[in-house]
Amino acid sequence: MLNFATYTGGIAATNAYLVEAPDGPILIDAPGGCADWIRSRGASVKALLLTHQHFDHCLDAAQIADDHGCKVFSHSQLSISLTLEEFFGALGGSFAVRPFSAVEIGGDERLTAGGLAFELIYLPGHSQDSLCFYHRESGTLFAGDTLMA
Repeated sequence: MLNFATYTGGIAATNAYLVEAPDGPILIDAPGGCADWIRSRGASVKALLLTHQHFDHCLDAAQIADDHGCKVFSHSQLSISLTLEEFFGALGGSFAVRPFSAVEIGGDERLTAGGLAFELIYLPGHSQDSLCFYHRESGTLFAGDTLMA
């Protein structure tokens, strides 16, 4: 059994998951408000895994990386095309995702974070950088927006 707490926040009611791991908690996705939620829980994040870079999944990524000194793992490096800043800018909208540095895991098949092993499943479609993180031992899949109710 994999234990985790769920935060739902930001303008698109996006989920983030704070996962208990042997070496300390890891976070999957970072919607707006997530950094404050983690702070209120007194948690210290060891790694941040992004299912994809649409703005609603990474608005707090830079703040979390700064607050916890953790690495951000993503399929690709930060891109205003992936965050949709470019798209919404062309439509006259304006917002910005604070820049963060990502460790690219797009060519990898596995990732160990916080002492937990995940299989990486690349599923472009919703976004060209969509990844699912599968924890085989518990049968838990973190799918981002590749599955929606």
